[in-house]
Amino acid sequence: MTQPLSHLVSRKYISYSSIQQFLYFIFIKSDCIQDINILDCTENDLTPRHACVGSGLGSHDVSVSECMKLCNANSDCNCITWFHNNVAKCLLETGPNHSDRNTDIYSAMTVDEAKSCGQLGEINVTLSK
Repeated sequence: MTQPLSHLVSRKYISYSSIQQFLYFIFIKSDCIQDINILDCTENDLTPRHACVGSGLGSHDVSVSECMKLCNANSDCNCITWFHNNVAKCLLETGPNHSDRNTDIYSAMTVDEAKSCGQLGEINVTLSK
């Protein structure tokens, strides 16, 4: 028989603080955190003068954050090259990394680098008794 968490707290088996820490741990370890960070990527997060290695998977006229979101959703994509002078600035690529091309027309970022974009806010969990 399944009982609500409030039953466990009222019986002093676990505290509200423990539940909050548990939920925080579960949320932090889930893939949705990667998506939250990736959505915060901007041109400032790209490595200037770099382009991805590997094969192209398609160009898109989207923002940096949307470009990385598209890459993250494609299992073959590991890197994005940003073409500063093109209409479709976003090029999804197989990667897995990028290298210096000695020209200002490119910037690049890997999916792994994108995981550190932006600021992750505090997660608040409110439990009622």
